[in-house]
Amino acid sequence: NDGQILFSGAAHQMSALSLINWEYYGLLHTGILGEILGTYKKWGRQNVIKQSAYSTKVISKITDIDSLIKKYNDEEMFILKNRGFNGIINGDLMTKEFSFSVSPFLIPDFLSFCLSLDYNASQMQKLYSTWILTKIPTANTIPTDKYKIKISDPTLIRIIKYRVNKYLNKFKKNIGMNPFDYWFQTNTGLASFFDRNFQELINIIENKDLKEDIRNLYSNGCFIEKTMAITLLNGTNYLLHD
Repeated sequence: NDGQILFSGAAHQMSALSLINWEYYGLLHTGILGEILGTYKKWGRQNVIKQSAYSTKVISKITDIDSLIKKYNDEEMFILKNRGFNGIINGDLMTKEFSFSVSPFLIPDFLSFCLSLDYNASQMQKLYSTWILTKIPTANTIPTDKYKIKISDPTLIRIIKYRVNKYLNKFKKNIGMNPFDYWFQTNTGLASFFDRNFQELINIIENKDLKEDIRNLYSNGCFIEKTMAITLLNGTNYLLHD
């Protein structure tokens, strides 16, 4: 993707898909852009860029944010087009090496219908939950990984489980669907590869302020922020030399 998208997401997806014998499979059915049923409406409010950003460490360097958002009809459309289309869908392009990725939310008519629903975020999530339980009742037997919440849990139970498990998760290292920081801390080979790659490419950045921001993001950031620095360096190197 010419370095436009964080490689961490595409890298682990590429690794997983490479393990499948595609001789016996066709389309890759996904749920990408499913966030339009609630999540994007929740983010569609003040500080929309901070709400949808992977990192805010250097976000203050973005000038005239208000005029950037005003280019879109509303904040929800800003998130859909930038995080959704430019981010998620662009990152999903790597699946073309194996198959063709599809999602019901990519069907224009269905996407338009979802965007036309005049619901607030909580109502939209309720609609999503009802839809899942109607079509796949067994989904209720699987709680979320981080907070142990089931789809059918009442609002009060959801709040209690969320707060309790959010507190308990602070003491757990290997938590979540992709415990990147845990992997980075325990896999010395991965950390060494990152450090070596960073040192090899950091000097291709000529702008001193930008170089300092990248160094700060890599040295002091979490794993995702480190991948942001690595992605920028490798993307720049690719565009300059390949």
